[in-house]
Amino acid sequence: MSFHLGQDWEDFWGKAQPAEGYVSSWHPLWMHSLDIAAVGDCLVRTHKSLFVRIEEWTSWPPEETAKLFIFLLTLHDIGKFTRVFQFKSEKHWPERVLGPIDAATRNTRDPGHPLTGMLLLRECFQESTARWFPGWSGPDAALLLGAVLGHHGRPVGYDVQALSSAVCRSEEKHAARAYVSMVERLLAPSALTAPPPKVVARVSWIFAGLAVLADWLGSNQKWFPYQASRPSPEEYWRDHALLRARTAIAESGLSPTSPNPKTGFQALTELSFAPAPVQAWAETVELPDGPLLILIEDMTGSGKTEAALILAHRLIAKGRARGLYIGLPTMATANAMYGRLGKIYRRIFADRSYPTLALAHGRAKLNSDFFSSVLANGNNAPKAQARRGDMNDDGDSAAESTAWLASETRKALLADVGVGTIDQALLGVLPAKFQSLRLIGLSEKVLIVDEAHAYDAYMGRELDRLVAFQAALGSHTIILSATLPVQMRLRMKDEWAKAAGIKPPELTKLDYPLTTLLSTAHPPREETHEPRPDLPRTIRITRLENVDAVAEAIRDAADAGAAVAWIRNTVDDVIDAERLLAERGLSPEIFHARFAMGDRVKIENGVIARFGRQGAAAERRGVLVASQVIEQSLDLDFDLIVSDLAPVDLLIQRAGRLWRHMLERPVSSRPIPGPEFIVLSPDPKGAITKDWYKTMFPRASAVYDDPLLLWRSAARIFGTGEIRLPGDLRALIEFAYGAETDEDPAALLGAHEKARGRHSGERSFADANLLKVACGYEKDSQPWMHETKVSTRLSDETRILRLARWDGTTLEPWSPAETPELSWAMSEVTVRLHKVADRAKTSSALAATIAEVMKTWGRYDAEKLLIPLEHVEDDVWGATILVGKEGGEMEEKQLFYSPRRGLVFS
Repeated sequence: MSFHLGQDWEDFWGKAQPAEGYVSSWHPLWMHSLDIAAVGDCLVRTHKSLFVRIEEWTSWPPEETAKLFIFLLTLHDIGKFTRVFQFKSEKHWPERVLGPIDAATRNTRDPGHPLTGMLLLRECFQESTARWFPGWSGPDAALLLGAVLGHHGRPVGYDVQALSSAVCRSEEKHAARAYVSMVERLLAPSALTAPPPKVVARVSWIFAGLAVLADWLGSNQKWFPYQASRPSPEEYWRDHALLRARTAIAESGLSPTSPNPKTGFQALTELSFAPAPVQAWAETVELPDGPLLILIEDMTGSGKTEAALILAHRLIAKGRARGLYIGLPTMATANAMYGRLGKIYRRIFADRSYPTLALAHGRAKLNSDFFSSVLANGNNAPKAQARRGDMNDDGDSAAESTAWLASETRKALLADVGVGTIDQALLGVLPAKFQSLRLIGLSEKVLIVDEAHAYDAYMGRELDRLVAFQAALGSHTIILSATLPVQMRLRMKDEWAKAAGIKPPELTKLDYPLTTLLSTAHPPREETHEPRPDLPRTIRITRLENVDAVAEAIRDAADAGAAVAWIRNTVDDVIDAERLLAERGLSPEIFHARFAMGDRVKIENGVIARFGRQGAAAERRGVLVASQVIEQSLDLDFDLIVSDLAPVDLLIQRAGRLWRHMLERPVSSRPIPGPEFIVLSPDPKGAITKDWYKTMFPRASAVYDDPLLLWRSAARIFGTGEIRLPGDLRALIEFAYGAETDEDPAALLGAHEKARGRHSGERSFADANLLKVACGYEKDSQPWMHETKVSTRLSDETRILRLARWDGTTLEPWSPAETPELSWAMSEVTVRLHKVADRAKTSSALAATIAEVMKTWGRYDAEKLLIPLEHVEDDVWGATILVGKEGGEMEEKQLFYSPRRGLVFS
């Protein structure tokens, strides 16, 4: 097979932003397209399991599916054959083919080359499409074509009728046809039989994610430098593109990491004692073929995480997954899990292998050849040139990938082992830019969702959909919870079964601890387990009615040498409590979410070191006042815990930090006689008005909006005066979350019904926002926005502030770090949007300095608000901010920041 150069398609440029020192100022479109196809050829080999799954759904031979995918990648940039795209670089305009640039071209807005690519395929290749997809419906064929055309992170719109005739004329159509004829001869696609539409939808999600990854690697000039010589296409494919693609895959770290064939508790932990009951079950339970949903319900501290890791390791060792991702409810819980995994994750993989571990936010340091190599090239990856009037221009892929991967939150979805907030996984099922890359990262992993009970109605619906996507794409999910309501378990089971293509099975057991294993190959397996022997206990419950009584109880315990925690329901309540205790001569430490990241990391590490398993006796004594950040997944141990009244499942989680490590701290070493859980709460037996909870907790009533749930929680735990664990746990949760009874106070029923209506509305709102597996990678009426504008949580809107120190001359990030980028990231704090306005009050000189500083920020940081802080006294700094009022007026307010109290608004 040979080709004659000098064809029209040879004149069109594909890349024209060379790195410094390049001989050639442009890279031909046909070469760039073969670069991407060559990377696709390698990805097919490194992601074999995905193509095996496609074979199971379609009966297509994996090698034939691979041929079609690789060929489709040669079409990913076919929209660049249009004159509106070629006009982006006048220096490289293909005048021999298109003639001189005319006024119509200069005045035509570019709708983006993915959309013009769809226009070309529709107008010029109907016969070819029928040949590539024989017997397929037009929409199904368009779905797979759109999957590769949408390689800039969002699907392509199919409404091309409104495009101007000046966008694509006969000359570029002729060149595009000649180009496609060339690649058809070089990389003949396989003609595959039409599968059911639902199957095409599944395949489209996989093709879309791999296409993004192929385009990013193939656009990286480190591996694919602009070509000065002009070999024939077959020579370029064989001697350049394929060789460079193999190098890119090898250096990027995308090759699979070999698993450790030795599985089980001892292999994972290297501990000599016997595993806990759920861990022993995880070692031996049968893991049927097909996607799995596994739910583990057991007490806090029971070893659920290790059980999940044992299961994940077994699946990885069998070649049914390449890695794992653990999603947690908060940054603090993700940080703690990252620390735990850092000690054992290598044991999941073979000796002398180099698995990658990533944490999904700015604290993490990533051990990954892939990301270091991609990001290293970011220094010479030029920014995309956006011409005036361009529409939907998603930028140059090299610059785009560098910017996207610069955030730890995205890296964790592609590393061998990822840890982060569940939000990073949920963005894979929302119309967020590059969701397909997140989805493809998860699809070959075991998804472990810890603290699954911790989500509101909106996030719970998102989690259901994420579980459904995992099932539909043949992936595995493990759900962990100490306090999972039965309704949530049943709803998740139904969503999983429907997506997996089976009838939802019946679940019958309500025992505790309980494991549930669902598969498409066997009936559900529900098993009851004994609790870990050292965990059953009885906790005494004491109710106090006011903060003064709480403060006295805390002071008495602290004077006795106890480690005490007061868990409050809002950040402002935390700050008030710290002041109250300080008035009584105590020096409490505080921990909440409104600290700059650098300070938060220090506080978090200090809290874990002081009150965790290894905390020294002399250092543990003292008081911590914290928000919900310590409520879950943090391995902390206190002698006394005080809590504001919250839903009973959260109270149980908080109580799980009480007298936790009895082997290290037996009863004889404790400064108080027994575990006591004090709850600040109104009296559930007294007069119940509609404001029963709000009167005592005016701020928290917006956080926990169902007063009947709170009353039921209080009535049950104070009614007995104790909690017996694990025996009382299931009954407590089901009573609080169950149907209405005659015991319920009439005054709270109205608010309860409103809360139920809001929760139902939140679930419906989530449904409207979420992607649907069966629709495939296709644009619908929803706008696909940048991920910073797509919310995974239905709460008050938030704003990221970047704190800086202003001394009248210079403006420095609050938290200095190794690089300016990291310094600014570690100086960030997130606040409710209503707390801040569009800007801080500044002088003209300071405004100019701010403008200069912001020029150095990345493309995804532009919407963050810089707050210049001036020294007030001691460790306190302050700023004046402008807060909007009704009518558009601005009101001046003060904010103060200190590394001890965090951000405080006057």
